[in-house]
Amino acid sequence: MAYTESIKKKSRKSLCTAYFFWIIGGWASLHLLYLRRYDHAFVYWWSLGGYLGCGIFYDFFRIPSYVQECNNDPAYVKNFKERVKKKSKPPVRIVRMVGQVMVGNMWSLLVCSALPQELLSEGILQFMSAIIGPFAAAMAVWVIGNIGNEQAGSPKWALIGSYIMTPLVWYNGTQVLNSCSVPSMLLFNAKGRRWRLSPPPAKPACRQFLYLSMASLLFAGCFSSFLYFNANIHTEGEKVKLRDAVRHFVNSPMFQEFKKNFYKVYNDTRNEGFSKAWENFIELMDPFGSQHALKVLDLPQNATQAEIKERVRTLSKKWHPDKHTDEEAKLLAQEKFLEIQQAGDALLEEKRRRARRNKKSTEL
Repeated sequence: MAYTESIKKKSRKSLCTAYFFWIIGGWASLHLLYLRRYDHAFVYWWSLGGYLGCGIFYDFFRIPSYVQECNNDPAYVKNFKERVKKKSKPPVRIVRMVGQVMVGNMWSLLVCSALPQELLSEGILQFMSAIIGPFAAAMAVWVIGNIGNEQAGSPKWALIGSYIMTPLVWYNGTQVLNSCSVPSMLLFNAKGRRWRLSPPPAKPACRQFLYLSMASLLFAGCFSSFLYFNANIHTEGEKVKLRDAVRHFVNSPMFQEFKKNFYKVYNDTRNEGFSKAWENFIELMDPFGSQHALKVLDLPQNATQAEIKERVRTLSKKWHPDKHTDEEAKLLAQEKFLEIQQAGDALLEEKRRRARRNKKSTEL
């Protein structure tokens, strides 16, 4: 008996620890994982924190009751028994009902958006949307309806309520998917709600995490499919596939330059140590503007002082504002002329700094 009580004491959850996890990892639902509310955490993961963070914020006020529920606190159990005696069904909670509708809408739109539109005909898309859209909405209603120790129910009523809207989804497509979760929620709460008179059987944490991982992979696959097949970006009045835009960005000179510099810093760290890598990193950041100046003047890294002055003189003659009569061309030439002068000054100053450093090292 003493051994059993000690085990129970060790497994009791702390209110302070729960709030600590909420502060440092509420965005990842760490407080819910700590309190073994795995289905609750899963809903938050795939509804942007309980619909744009609203659920995580609401948990700040609900954590004490979550801890009592997890610990089977005597006061909580007594209060729960009194509520069961007073009402044959759990009372309706507006927050839960709103959550069922909102998350149901999100999940149904997500799974339907994952259907590859370029690979399927319009008829097949409508048919599949009419099947999986209401199913996803019903699953959201059912999962949220079963969170905690107060409510439990079969998914039957949630599915029936959701598939009532199938004809509308079939004829109007995804535009009416938002309407599936409302009848699903209403029918589930009217027919499926009942008291959970005994806590669900405890399952090993590793098995729970396995289930969470598998379900998360399913949702991640839907999201990835949407990004790859259907996501577009709008530029200059035209639609471009996101996957094509990403591919072009990866092949762009800007990204290639960034990748080259990143590998340079990485290799310097491996081969020459952090100190040398840090010096090279600072140099890549171009704090004195010498690298940019070399590009402006189109000069090599080892250009001499005479070459710099000659290049500045040549480009200054070419871009002198007095050579242009058109007002717009004159303004452009003036900007270019100033940029050339500043680039020349930056490179000559860099040469002077290096000469001073070399002189000091020689004297030492």
